Amino acid sequence: DVYVRSVCVSGDTTRWSPLTVFRTDCSEINTLPWSEDFSGYGSGTGVRHPCFPSASTYSTSYPYITSTNSPAGAGGSMYMYCYDYNGVGYYTYFALTKIGDNLSLDSLQLTFKAYQSSDYDSPVIVGVMTDPTDMSTFVPVDTAFCTTTSTWETFEVPLSPYSGEGKYIG
Repeated sequence: DVYVRSVCVSGDTTRWSPLTVFRTDCSEINTLPWSEDFSGYGSGTGVRHPCFPSASTYSTSYPYITSTNSPAGAGGSMYMYCYDYNGVGYYTYFALTKIGDNLSLDSLQLTFKAYQSSDYDSPVIVGVMTDPTDMSTFVPVDTAFCTTTSTWETFEVPLSPYSGEGKYIG
């Protein structure tokens, strides 16, 4: 339980009031190895990871956490939606929590599992961002293509090609 009150002048304060919803800043990733299994956040359309900034040009409900299709050992997965319809490409992205200043991105590797649920050619483009809420700061590092549908595949993407100032893996 958290309660707040205002201090107007020395000795003059308001009554304590309960604060029903609040969130502290997300911790930076400072220790390796680090992993995320998407459990403990709920699941379903519109449910997002609280520390992973994300967006979609297709719908505001993407990406979201789902528990209906997850790799073995994971509590959930991030459901992304990418689609090219008559030359209009839709994309969905999310960025990890900030990588701490004590870690050098060019010495890191991102390992993840991806699953393509249909025959769409939807690559996963891994990159780095300086601002995780601004897609224009995204610098691609590598592209992963699923080779089959309905099978989880493991990808390893070294971040050594990146030489910028970004601290958010997208």
